[in-house]
Amino acid sequence: MQSQATSPLILCSTSRLARSLYQDAQRKQAASGAQQWVSPLIETLTQWLHRHTNFALLAGDIAADYFSPNTLDSFTEAMLWQQAIESCLSKHAFSELFDVPNLAQSAITANQLLIHWQIEESQLGDYFASTETRQFLHWRNTFFKLCAQHQTVTPAWRLRQEIEALSQCQSTLPSHIQLVGFDRITPLEQRLIAILQSKQVVVEVRKLTVASPQLLKVQLPDLQSECRAAVAWAKQHLSENPQSNLAIISPIQSEVRRILSDLLDDTFHPETLHAQQYETPRIYDFSVGIALSDHALCRTALNLLRLASNHHALTQADITPLLLDVYWSDINELDARSLADARMRKKLMRSLHLPQLIVLVEQSAQLPHCTAHLQRLHAAQTQWTKPLLPSAWAQLFTALLQDLNWAQTRPLSSHEYQAKQSWDSVLNAFAALDTLTGTIRASNAVQKLYQLAHSKMFMPEATGDIRIQMLGMLENLSQPIDAIWVMGMNDHIWPPPTDLNPLLPATLQRDLLTPGASPSAQSLFAQTIHARLCNSAQQVTFSWSHKSGERELRVSPLLADIPAIANIAKANTMAEALAQPLPMQLLDDTLAPPLHADEKIRGGSKLLAAQAACPAWTFYQYRLGATALEEPSDGLDNMTRGNLVHAVLQHFWQNCGDLPTLQQLTNDVLEGKIQQAIY
Repeated sequence: MQSQATSPLILCSTSRLARSLYQDAQRKQAASGAQQWVSPLIETLTQWLHRHTNFALLAGDIAADYFSPNTLDSFTEAMLWQQAIESCLSKHAFSELFDVPNLAQSAITANQLLIHWQIEESQLGDYFASTETRQFLHWRNTFFKLCAQHQTVTPAWRLRQEIEALSQCQSTLPSHIQLVGFDRITPLEQRLIAILQSKQVVVEVRKLTVASPQLLKVQLPDLQSECRAAVAWAKQHLSENPQSNLAIISPIQSEVRRILSDLLDDTFHPETLHAQQYETPRIYDFSVGIALSDHALCRTALNLLRLASNHHALTQADITPLLLDVYWSDINELDARSLADARMRKKLMRSLHLPQLIVLVEQSAQLPHCTAHLQRLHAAQTQWTKPLLPSAWAQLFTALLQDLNWAQTRPLSSHEYQAKQSWDSVLNAFAALDTLTGTIRASNAVQKLYQLAHSKMFMPEATGDIRIQMLGMLENLSQPIDAIWVMGMNDHIWPPPTDLNPLLPATLQRDLLTPGASPSAQSLFAQTIHARLCNSAQQVTFSWSHKSGERELRVSPLLADIPAIANIAKANTMAEALAQPLPMQLLDDTLAPPLHADEKIRGGSKLLAAQAACPAWTFYQYRLGATALEEPSDGLDNMTRGNLVHAVLQHFWQNCGDLPTLQQLTNDVLEGKIQQAIY
């Protein structure tokens, strides 16, 4: 058994990679028949630095006040940057025209570049300083003052502090460190390596290697065809060897996620079409989850809180999803709520206020719980008028959702329970914003809560036998696998286009080859990723699209020397598979059930016209009573206006029935009769 003292410390670029390496090591030990073993030393770089410097603090190697007590997360960092920018622009003549949130994101990226690339402000003076750069430096100084005021720092600054503190530490360091998953070593990380090597630590950058990998490329008509081909490729590999480990990698994973997940479910998990089987463990797993705000359970909570936090008129598009939502009120009233939605479309205008909706819902004796919950929402509208601290709003939000029976309509599934726990953690993070925001109004509080939920990625725990990993280009594998499919390899996507930061001198970024600085920097980075991908599996297939709509596309230059294959299978959707001519039982439903003697059908000539146009719809409409939901409109719709004109004309001619001709009426008398008919 290898001792912990001789095992190298493995530092990974991401938590996912560290977890994968740890699991691989555990499986390897278990497969060897070992009964006990020393857990491998595997952490992310930031985790190890934080743990080591904390130990040095306790040992007295570092002054107790060396580090700031707090570290910002991504949301609070963006919020503090926005405050800094808004305070600097407060006296600007056109301050309302600035897009502060996007300026804050650019400032965050610029600040991270200065820290990770070891650029001092004095170096900026050697380059042409544009107005944007001078403004950024002004914002940055204000931001640092706000950080000092709140006794906090950014994660990038904390990393720099910990690296510099490492040079002062006298505590024992590992003799051997392996860096895994670092496609690009920044100057700040090079500084760390230099400090470790000066303390006699052996630092090794570990990369995956495969002997003689098979590389192929294939041209496909469009992105949809690429997804189908990738899924068919995965199905073929798993049919030949069910224990294969595969990966589908894309630089545009967010664009193809829905297409791929639907195709994979059609191919490997058709049972998930049933609602009760939706959370069946999958054979595939995405490396990145969805925003928590996009999960149905949390989206319901946010919609309810938005409704309670403002007095704006609601639209039918706002009300209908809420009435038909299963995560609040009483699920047993769902059918009655659907009927109330139909009445709302008929009786109310497109825009309405909550009291109008309550009056309509109260008319149904089958909606006691929904009525009570809507009244509770209206009470919150009238009570939430004063600015409060986020912690106070968090308590009010929690109490309101509890009163509205949110997430209590039925037992939660595993994924829903995990989403509920993530929501609780977001609410706790929101409650901790008191010192950063001060008192805020209800609508602003809900907006910040939404931003927090949107910034938090939700990924349910994978419980299946994962054979297909869905990865982005920057995701590293823990070990070589059997086969990889890399899609989206067009020249406008990969190498990535240049993306200069607008707040820093362009020449400086090009000279230092910062990310996105120039085509050469992007090409060099893409070549590094390409080399890593080619050494990550025994077989690597690259695909690219010939067209996007009517636009012709070109292959990435990185694939120039890779042999092409002409024919490849494509996965069909379940609907397409079911549409194939197969032996099946035929049921003749061309004739509807015969009419009973006491059954009456109304419709007259309209029925005959409908029968000639579409017999099926005629059966639905005149036999089953099906009708399309009406679309509400502000003011009078066309039918109401027509009926109104018809009624006015009817009253007018009834009043003029004893007159032989209208020409006998003077203009004043005629105007009077028209007004009488109208009113």
